[in-house]
Amino acid sequence: MTLLERSEQLSVEVGEINALGAIAHQAEAIRSRATQFENVLAELRLCAGSARQLRDRGIEIEAEVQAVAGVRHFLSQLLDAVTADPAAILGAKDIQPKMLVPLGKIASSLQEAANQAWGRYVRQRLPAVSSDLLDALNRVPALRPKVEHFRGLRDRALASAARTPSKAAEFDVMEVLTTQCNEAWRDLDARDIPQDVLVLFREAATPRGAGLSKLTPSVLTWLEEHRLAEAFGIRIR
Repeated sequence: MTLLERSEQLSVEVGEINALGAIAHQAEAIRSRATQFENVLAELRLCAGSARQLRDRGIEIEAEVQAVAGVRHFLSQLLDAVTADPAAILGAKDIQPKMLVPLGKIASSLQEAANQAWGRYVRQRLPAVSSDLLDALNRVPALRPKVEHFRGLRDRALASAARTPSKAAEFDVMEVLTTQCNEAWRDLDARDIPQDVLVLFREAATPRGAGLSKLTPSVLTWLEEHRLAEAFGIRIR
């Protein structure tokens, strides 16, 4: 093989290597873009799973998802282009502002709405007892152990209510916890506390509240003697 022939062959080989390098670079760019999509889709799947769990339990959520129509239109056009040429995903304009950013906002909006709906659901299932009332009840020695037990259960429930569970088992755990919390509140009893006072405590912790008829002179006297009168308020039903 002459020097010229070797030079020409080397030139071809270099060209092929460069072509392979360009293909590899393109493949890496496509993979990078795919990773961006996968990350956003993973967030959406997680949020959709939480929303589905809530819906299955009859818990309604309200989320701002008006951007879905625009994203769907842009995605339809992109899919047509990529079907014809996978490399078209690299040349597509406005993927970040028209698709990735809106999808991220939709996921955040859906997750926030799910968290709010879940939080409301849990709080509605817990006794409506203010921290001030618990602090007041905790000053009664006979009630202190049970008050602390109830407070611990309630605090665990409220902490778990901050974010929607992603697994069915986590929902079941919360159901058990809220049941235990309500049982602990009903169990808040002591032999040296009058029954009519306990009735006021329990009814005051319900969403409807206790009627004024429960605030009898004897109950008011007991509350004042134990410095608990200011822990209660009056509202119109």
